[in-house]
Amino acid sequence: MGTQNSIRRRIEKLERCRELFDPAPGFDAYEKIGSLALSHLSDEELKILIRVKEGLNQGRKLDRMGLTDEELRALMVADSSLRDARQKEFERFGITVAQCEERRGLARPAVEHLKQLYIENRRSEISFRNLQKGRMRSW
Repeated sequence: MGTQNSIRRRIEKLERCRELFDPAPGFDAYEKIGSLALSHLSDEELKILIRVKEGLNQGRKLDRMGLTDEELRALMVADSSLRDARQKEFERFGITVAQCEERRGLARPAVEHLKQLYIENRRSEISFRNLQKGRMRSW
């Protein structure tokens, strides 16, 4: 029994250490999969969704945003497209929309894979910014 407690304490300690050195501590794989769905939308669909989201963030209600009938129809189409794209992305990772909303069902290797892609993307963005800064200094 003492050996099991010792092993459990060591595992907990290692997990705490891993959290300290985690390069992407706020990473949420489910959120990332949802954001991948945005890449499937057209520019017009993204524009209307952004406009409505900004209005909602400012505390305005949908009926007070002054959207025309055409914009409302575009919003409904964009919302439908986004739901379909999200469902396709979740299916690609082997989970359902319900599982994603409950934040369960995603296999650990898939989470680690997404996290690694996120970290590599962030590193390349930082490297690109540093490269641009270096070029700007040389001018």
